[in-house]
Amino acid sequence: DSTSLMFLVIFSKPPSPSTLLLSWLIEFSSFNISLSKSSIDLIVTPETLIINDIPDIPESVIGELTLEAIVNDDNNAAFEGAEVTFENLSELGYGTLENYTVSSDSLGVALNKLINISLDSFDYDSVTADNLGDTITIKVSAVNIDNVTFVDTVKTIVMPQSIYNIIS
Repeated sequence: DSTSLMFLVIFSKPPSPSTLLLSWLIEFSSFNISLSKSSIDLIVTPETLIINDIPDIPESVIGELTLEAIVNDDNNAAFEGAEVTFENLSELGYGTLENYTVSSDSLGVALNKLINISLDSFDYDSVTADNLGDTITIKVSAVNIDNVTFVDTVKTIVMPQSIYNIIS
């Protein structure tokens, strides 16, 4: 939504010819104030990624996250055709994004994946009762028709199966 404001000059007495001339020289224009209500929501599945690190047990969990960005326009309707940018902000570089940008479909959904997530970077020595896994941070952003950027960031946990077995 945009709201237009227009200024009107009202004279308390009839203007003199010089005031009229001056008023013609001053340009009054309207301007828009953006009241953008567009939104983007990121859903990461699973919320906690458990990767097998136990020898002699077949790997049953694939190291990937499904990323679903839901984009709505100013009227809270599905925003089709929005160019959604995905970023992996993980400090340890977990995984690879399948795509950097994805266009949202007719339901306002842009699907992507973070693939090839492994435990190569996992620091087993840093595991404590308060820190059982590493964090993967994903950020999504899109720009609406008013050229306003809207963003969502989600963190999920990656954890080795051996640690998960101890806490569950």
